[in-house]
Amino acid sequence: MIETDTRAAARLHFRGTHRGPFFGMPPTGNDIEWIGAAFFTTDGRQITDIWVLGDVDAVKQQLGVGTTSSFAP
Repeated sequence: MIETDTRAAARLHFRGTHRGPFFGMPPTGNDIEWIGAAFFTTDGRQITDIWVLGDVDAVKQQLGVGTTSSFAP
């Protein structure tokens, strides 16, 4: 995690068990994990803005849903 007076950023690593519907896929009971990052802005007392980036394609691959990205023209 890094921070300034009004901003902070954190690298995140999520891990869990697929126990409920997720991306339209019924529960599998499989363990899944993915990485991401979160960026926060604050007014000094509370968070005023948050932006989160996560590897959604990695989650979908682990669930067997497929990916949404295509780099082909």
